[in-house]
Amino acid sequence: MLTSDKKEYYWKTPAVLSLFFALLCLPGLTAPIYGDEAVTYLEHIVSSPFQLLFNYSGPNQHTLFTILSNSLMRIFGEHEIIFRFPVFVASIFSIFVIYHLGQSFWNKKVATIASLLIIGSYHHLNWAQNGRGYALNELLALTCVLGITLLLDKKPNKGALVLIFSGFALCLTLPSNAYFLPGCSIATFVVMWRLKKTEGSVFWFLLGKKLLPFIFLMILTVGYFFTIYDDLVRGIETYKNFLNGIKSAETTEVTLLHFYQIIRDLARPWGLWFYIPVLYGLLTLNRIQRSFFLILLGTPPLLVVLSGILGPPRTYIFMFPFLILLAALGIERGTRFLFHYKSHYFRKILIATLCLVFLIPSVLNHFQNY
Repeated sequence: MLTSDKKEYYWKTPAVLSLFFALLCLPGLTAPIYGDEAVTYLEHIVSSPFQLLFNYSGPNQHTLFTILSNSLMRIFGEHEIIFRFPVFVASIFSIFVIYHLGQSFWNKKVATIASLLIIGSYHHLNWAQNGRGYALNELLALTCVLGITLLLDKKPNKGALVLIFSGFALCLTLPSNAYFLPGCSIATFVVMWRLKKTEGSVFWFLLGKKLLPFIFLMILTVGYFFTIYDDLVRGIETYKNFLNGIKSAETTEVTLLHFYQIIRDLARPWGLWFYIPVLYGLLTLNRIQRSFFLILLGTPPLLVVLSGILGPPRTYIFMFPFLILLAALGIERGTRFLFHYKSHYFRKILIATLCLVFLIPSVLNHFQNY
């Protein structure tokens, strides 16, 4: 099965970790608006929700974030904290959702490690304090997969609603997030197909019922993109011209170097060795889960190659939480394997080493915010 049976979920651990993370974020939330978030603020502060939904001006428009942020500022007034509040809340919720998924897929230890890793990552803290939509990308990608687990479990109606809402909201946040959705649908289909023997003669009926929310989401998303198609094309050309004008090292061309930069960036602050526990976690999965995660993480790069347009590393932040989950699984199962064969003193040394290896880069990275 994709998830393990759980009678009870524990919320005390993510609640404590979320409180700690919120305290880490407070100084950055009050900092003056700067850089790209300042551009986003200045370009769209006067835009109405209708204008934001049906007019796309370019990559600096993170539609869902701006709608939420502008609405809050009209109620509570213009302030840095209010401007960034939607992404701050999204980053808090992400800790709860990633803990829930870690517990659903595996166990509490993996869930706790995943929560600690995401708090210690560069991206989660940075985008929780930055007035753009990337923290929303993390949360909505996680809730899409949460919807899939509910859909495949005994809560199909709730799962369908969560999936459709999260998937469409993900595309509203940033159009390039649409690369994530085909992977979700294909991964779900493969999971259902592998369970074909256990379902018997009712399989085809169940398959159609489970895939119906994806079909509805596809129609909704394609219909929306069709209404803003001209703006999307203009936005891509504007971004290309911008990069050419400033002679930036960034490019939209699909190259191995660009893919390497994305892979390296997603591993911040730990570096490329972060992928060692990711790969080990992937290897220890059962066949159904391995297929699910490989398709989920493999489909977006494939679609990017087919499209011929590769965005900056931050564009693919929707993949980041699932790398965290796999790394947490790799750490939990790797330490369990070593504990089984080694002495008590070795266990203490191993735990201390892991804490230092993951903690020191995180502390040094987070210290830069103060």
